[in-house]
Amino acid sequence: MPDANLVGLEVTREWALSGTWSVLDGVTRHQVEDREPLGTGLTAAYRITGDPPTLELDRPIDADLGGTRFARVAREADPALWHGIGLG
Repeated sequence: MPDANLVGLEVTREWALSGTWSVLDGVTRHQVEDREPLGTGLTAAYRITGDPPTLELDRPIDADLGGTRFARVAREADPALWHGIGLG
């Protein structure tokens, strides 16, 4: 039976970026070294729960990301995690 608390989310992935992270004088930068066009998309169901708020998806966005639960992390954390951390 579908979960009535889930809402639809449409995700379009335009590019896969890879590169190098660096920190200089307290400023974190990501130097893009390679771009791969994707132009793919998917529709997933989601809900936001808990404290701190956690984004829960009904399936992973892609095989590389893998996770289905994401929450914000503190600025003092690893810069690669600033935009969210996979929880499961």
